[in-house]
Amino acid sequence: MFGDQAPTFGHSALSRHDYLTRIVAGRFPDAIGRSDRSRSRWFDGYVEQLVDRDAAQVATTNPRPRKLRSVLSSCVARTGQELNKEATARDADVAKGTADNYITLLEDLSIIQRVPAWHNKRLHRLNRSPKIHIADPGIAAHLLNVDVTALERDATLVGQLFETFVATELSAHLETANHRTEMFHLRNRDGNEVDLILERHGQIVALEVKSSTTVDRGDAKGLLWLQDKLGAAFHYGAVLYAGTLPFQIDDRIWAIPASALWRSPQTHDSQHSNHDD
Repeated sequence: MFGDQAPTFGHSALSRHDYLTRIVAGRFPDAIGRSDRSRSRWFDGYVEQLVDRDAAQVATTNPRPRKLRSVLSSCVARTGQELNKEATARDADVAKGTADNYITLLEDLSIIQRVPAWHNKRLHRLNRSPKIHIADPGIAAHLLNVDVTALERDATLVGQLFETFVATELSAHLETANHRTEMFHLRNRDGNEVDLILERHGQIVALEVKSSTTVDRGDAKGLLWLQDKLGAAFHYGAVLYAGTLPFQIDDRIWAIPASALWRSPQTHDSQHSNHDD
């Protein structure tokens, strides 16, 4: 993503239904190939192991499984959104301090991920709250009791889970990248926002995530705003979406099928390829 040449991608054969199927299946190899019923039982066992047994081994105090599961359920319902500890505590019917401690515990258990808010001295009025993502979209779909059909009927939820799907795929890439790359999100008090920001050595790759099969320039408004603010530090931007065709939206901004996350990019000049993750 941070190569000298802008990566280009070919046509994607995946439909929106295919993406939703991947979301529901999750990323665990032991769960992906199972039938719906078998996968549901596997997720039940996995969550039970985390909440009832693993949590007690990680926590400094003795967590209560029922309350921990309630906090997890609240986090699942808010995946892809900014973390609101007060609302999480209210949803789970626990004290704010308890919610805070349990959110940290769930993060230690690697079942949730906080994506910090990005800051830059050149930009003002930026929000500081992190976003929260469930570490596996299949677990989120399971705990929300939704399948592909249910997702197709819920535009808000599919947007949340699609962003979580992209965030978890990116996290896996960043863990194995040759250079340290940090992931953030951005939103300011004037309504400008960017779903995901990758930063490496002061260079920015900005990403918007859309679960729709068609996108246009309006879907890149946050990227266009950030490009204008950052100038040369803006390496490039992309709208990752559920469509099939990559195309250029603006200088250094593209629409790219989300399947690009697990397909190898090629640069305009293969002789000067430099596209490590």
